[in-house]
Amino acid sequence: MKLMRETCVLVTICLLDLLITLWLIARGHAVEANPLMQAALGMGITWFVGVKLLYTLGPLTALEIVGRRHTLLVRRYLRLGIGLYLGIHIASLGAALIAFCITQARA
Repeated sequence: MKLMRETCVLVTICLLDLLITLWLIARGHAVEANPLMQAALGMGITWFVGVKLLYTLGPLTALEIVGRRHTLLVRRYLRLGIGLYLGIHIASLGAALIAFCITQARA
């Protein structure tokens, strides 16, 4: 079974999000804002990664199955998901950069 390109893009974005989040948390530059993921992180990195993969791959698998019959509809929703995911991350990074600049200006 060949995966839709949009599914591959979303998986890539989610994996990058996972790696960047863990790196920032390990360096003390960030905290997990999602309460569910924060609880998973409190149980260890293995739990954090497992929950992230479950909540990423589960829905994407379901969409791939539905996409066999409704390809155009599913691709539209996947593209919407890509846009929303990237938009949220760009906004979050922008807010973090502004907070960092304000902190540096006060120092």
